Amino acid sequence: MANAQMRAVRSILVALAPCGELHHGDCVGADAQMHRLFDREGKRITIHPPTDAKLRAWCEANGLTTQLAVVRSLDPQPYLTRNRAIVDACTVLLAAPHGVYGERLSGTWATVRYARSTAKPLVIVRPDGFARAETVLPGIAEKLAPWTFPTLDPRADGYTDLAHRKMICALRRDSGVFVQQAARLFGVSKDDYTALEDGSLGLMERDWGALVRTLENWPVVGSAP
Repeated sequence: MANAQMRAVRSILVALAPCGELHHGDCVGADAQMHRLFDREGKRITIHPPTDAKLRAWCEANGLTTQLAVVRSLDPQPYLTRNRAIVDACTVLLAAPHGVYGERLSGTWATVRYARSTAKPLVIVRPDGFARAETVLPGIAEKLAPWTFPTLDPRADGYTDLAHRKMICALRRDSGVFVQQAARLFGVSKDDYTALEDGSLGLMERDWGALVRTLENWPVVGSAP
C-alpha cells in the first residue's frame, strides 16, 4: 500500500475498534502489510492462500508471524473462490486497491464487486488516503467521516454545495478542457469521459475528492441553476 493509504487504513482500524480478527489472501503487498500489523497487536489472523503461489507472500512462514498472534491457514483455493470466501467470512471488507477504478482484471476489484453484490459492509481506501464506506454497519459511517470524500447526491450527508456548483459551472464553461484535465488526472482515455459533456456527473463520483481539489483552483464564471 502507498504511505497515505496505509496511514488511512491504520486510522480506520482504530476507528472501527475493536477489530479482533483479520482474514486475508496471503499475497505480497497489502495482505502482507495487514498481516504484520495484526500480528504485532496479537490479533487473530486467518489466511486464505491461493493455489497459484506466484504472488503468495507466505506470511505464516516468511518471518511475518510472531508468537503474539493466533494464526490459522486454510487450504489453498483458486483466486476467485478464495476471494469470495474472504468476503463471506468477514464482517466488514476493507479494500486497498492500487488504483481508483474497478479494473476488470484486478482481483481486488473483483472482490469488491462480489462484496457489493452481497451487500457486505465495505470500505475502499484509495492510494491517496481517501476512503469510501459502502453498505456500512450502523455507527460505522460516523467513524469513517474524516476519511470519506463528499457525495454528489445533495440528499446525502457530506454533500458540498459549493464544490458541486463549481463542477457544473466548469462543465458548462469549457467541457472540452475539463474532459482533458479529468482524463489526465485519473489516468484514463479522453473517450471514457465524453459523457461528461452531456452532464453525466455520476462518472466522477468515485473520484470526487481529487476532482474537488482540482476545481478549487479553477475560476468559476456564471452560476449554476
